[in-house]
This record gives sequence, C-alpha cells and structure tokens, in this order.
Amino acid sequence: MVTFILLRPALACAADDGAGPSLLGEQEVGWIKFAVSVFTAALLARGAYLRRRGRSAEGARRRDALLLVAGIIGALGWWNLLQFRYEPGFGHPLDIYHYYIGSKYFDELGYTRLYECTTVADAQSGQRRQAAARSIRNLETYRRESAAGILADPERCTRHFSPERWALFVHDVGWFRDRIPETGWRGLLADYGYNPSPAWGALAWFVTSTGPVSEQNLAPVLLIDPLLLIAMWAFAWKAFGRRATCVALVFWGTNLPGDYLWTGGGFLRQGWLVSLTVGISCLRLRWLRVGGFLLTTAALLRVFPALAIAALAIEPTIEMWRTRRLRLSVETRRFAVGCLAAIAILVPLSFANAGGPRAWIDFADNVRFHASTTFAANIGLDRVLLQVFPETEPAPAQPGERRPRPDRVTGSDVARHVASAAILAAYALLLVRAADRREDWEMAVLGAGTVVVVATMSSYYIGVLVGFGFLSLRHESIGAGLCAFAAFTWLAQWIWPAIGESYVWISLACVTFVMAAAARTAFAPPDETPSLS
Repeated sequence: MVTFILLRPALACAADDGAGPSLLGEQEVGWIKFAVSVFTAALLARGAYLRRRGRSAEGARRRDALLLVAGIIGALGWWNLLQFRYEPGFGHPLDIYHYYIGSKYFDELGYTRLYECTTVADAQSGQRRQAAARSIRNLETYRRESAAGILADPERCTRHFSPERWALFVHDVGWFRDRIPETGWRGLLADYGYNPSPAWGALAWFVTSTGPVSEQNLAPVLLIDPLLLIAMWAFAWKAFGRRATCVALVFWGTNLPGDYLWTGGGFLRQGWLVSLTVGISCLRLRWLRVGGFLLTTAALLRVFPALAIAALAIEPTIEMWRTRRLRLSVETRRFAVGCLAAIAILVPLSFANAGGPRAWIDFADNVRFHASTTFAANIGLDRVLLQVFPETEPAPAQPGERRPRPDRVTGSDVARHVASAAILAAYALLLVRAADRREDWEMAVLGAGTVVVVATMSSYYIGVLVGFGFLSLRHESIGAGLCAFAAFTWLAQWIWPAIGESYVWISLACVTFVMAAAARTAFAPPDETPSLS
C-alpha cells in the first residue's frame, strides 16, 4: 500500500526500481495528446467553416459525437492516460513533501528554512554522514550550498520549534525519507521550497495537522485533488454544456506545459483552478455572490486569478465615469458581497494559522524574489521579450538562479519595457472594448488570460486558460485556436528539445492566442451564437 501512495519522484525515475513496463511510454502518451488536440482543432475549424457557409447542421451529430470522444480522452489525458508517472500509483512525493511539511510547520519554517531544517532532522535521525555530504538549495539566495554549514549550527533551525514540535517534525521528515531513495531525496533538497500564500496554507493546515504523518493519514489526502477536479468539470458541464466543456477538457488534458508530471499526485494543488473555473461557471449561471466568493478565493490562493476580478471591474468603472455617479448596479453589488465574504473568512483564517499579518508580508517578499529568478519552463510575454531584447548583464550561470540586477539601464532594456507596455495597453483596450458587449463570465475568462501578458508564470499554471475553451460557446474559432495551441506545445518540444528555447516559442504562441481570442471576443457581433452553443 505504501508503494501505491508514495512513488519515487521524477528526479529518481531514471533509477531501476523494478516496476513493470507501462502500457504506454512517455513518447506514446505525448503523441496521443498531440493527435487529440490536432483532431479537435480541425473538428472545430470545420464547424466554424460550415457555420459561415450557412451549413451548420451538416454532420452536426457526427461532430458532436467525435467531440465528446475527444473530451473524454482529454479528461484522461491530464491523468497521463492513467499511466501515472509511468509507474504504478499516482503519488508525487516531491510535491507532497513540500506542501505537506511546508504547511504543517509554516510557523517554524516560513518560506526559507525547509531544507535547512530537513537536513538537521536527518542528522538527528542517525543520518549525519549522508546529510553532511549533500548539497541543498539556500532558499534565501537560491544557490546550492553544502549542507555541512547548517549542521555546524543546528540552533538556526531548532530554536524556532518547541521540543514537542521538533520531535514531531523529525518523525515526519524521517517518514518521507524512508520512502524516497537517496537520489530523490537529494533532488528534493535542491528544489525551490514551499511558496503558496498564507490562505492556501491555512486551508492545508486542516489536512496536515491531524497528527504524525502516516499511511492512513496521507491516503485520503491524495484523493482531494481528483475529487475537486471531477466536481469542477461536472459544474462546468452544467454551466456551459457538453460541447464547450469538451473543448476545455481537450486543452486541459493535452497541452504539454500543464502536464501531470508537474503537480499531478499532489494535494490541494488544483484548488485555485477549481475555484477559478467554478467561479466563472457561477457567473454564467448568474450566481453572482457565489461567483465573487470563488474568484476571490482563487485570487487569495494564487494571486493571479485576481486579474479576472479586475476585468469585471471595467464595465462598472466605465459606467460610473459616463454617469459621473458613484453607483453600482444590483449585479455588481451582489458580486462584491461574495468577494468581501471570501476576504472576511480566508484572511483572518490565514492570520490564525500562518503567524499573523506578517505571513502576507513574507509571502509578498517571497513572490518578488521568485519572480526575479530565471526558470527554463516559465511562460509569459517576458520570456519572448528577453529573447528579442536581451539583457546586457551576463545571464545566470544555470536556470533557477536569481537574475542579476543590471547596473545601468540600456537601450535594450528601454525597448523591452516599451514593447511590454504597448502590448499590455493593447490588451487593456481590447478588454475595455469587450466590457459593455460581453457577459461577465466572458470578461472573467479574458481577465484571467491577462496573466500571460503581465507576468511570467510557472508552466503548470497554464490551466488558467481553460476558460477560453468555454468561449467556444460563442466562437468555435477560439476553441480551435486553443486546441491548436495545445498541439503546438508538443511540436515546440520536438522541434526545439532544449527546454529554455522551446518555452520561448510556447510563450510566443500563448500570448498570440490570448491576444487573438480577446480581439475576436471584443470585435465580433455581440449576438453571434454558433452551432456549438
């Protein structure tokens, strides 16, 4: 049972663990996902073509049936077509360790002491020689350092714990270490720490504070995300119908950046996506208070979903400007009540379980520091512009090191900032254009997509674009473009195997798609309703 729950992390998968051969290998899974996304894009493009020709009923039932099959495969695709990390089971020990231990001991570890204190716990469990031989990532600098330094002064860690809490921490660390091979443990200590918001940590604390970690405590934890995701897609089906939901499922399950490898088998890793998607669905159903609550919850969990709320504020702001009156509509007030309710519940809860308001200040500092670091698998406009207008300072020696602060502003820096501001302004104008022509849920989808223009995000947050699949309810061409983008992510990897290069092209395709979808939504006739509705 233990081997079913905890598997070797991806960093240790190359080691021979005696597992039997998988039905499908990594390449086969990739080709299937690519084929499904290409097929769905072509199917939707065909539907859009027939609609423009006035022949939307031609072959409609066949297209619907094929789209349903593609959606089912897409749903299985996110779970890697049930080839869980190409081994039996579905647990992700590296991810679970960070989020389970990080949330359970946040008061003592904060955002910077996870690896140091893990090393000290190892040494006190009879592993001093192995611990001293490892290198760990210093989470204050992101540089790799010898673990011997922290072992020379263990008080740097233990002074933050009470004796009882330290004993529990040592037990929990030992439980994970005994089930993860040494190669995987070394890789774990070289990762980038625990980075969620205090609101996420407060919710996770209710799961992780049930006593010493054990097989019995951890087994139900792994079911949280699958159950949440099933509920999310059921709710989307209710709000948008099977066709638009199947389009979103195909994108979700077949794109490369959001691959199961990253966060599959973790716990509460999909809470932000569930809150965002169900919140958008509630807007479609006109459940405005619930929609406001869920969108705000998503923002408190992962920050960038706040852009969806910002987009919803455009139309009321324009209306107040036109009328010169500070008056909100009934619908806007209902939505705002939901937003305020989420803040009133989750923020005090985070204060109680994450060390008070100081935790949010530390979180903001951690986000700023993380954003200054170069990661090969990041997505966003900045990745593209840095390629077009490179920094004059020498690049970090290795991906994952902090980007050096330039000593002076150069012409390339100015050009990059001007280009970024111009593209952001263009997207903002598209949102303004769409604000009084489109429904709230459509604006929330476009607002969420703003993140690829204004920020650089880890690849697995590409799920923020799932809502664009629902826009196929209005425009089949947007659904076709979304699925084509999913297919391109695989082509980029095959054409440019270096991850740093392929993700520049993926970023360019992502920004292009989001801008095109926003333009289509902003300028298409407001009463257009294709056969896919």
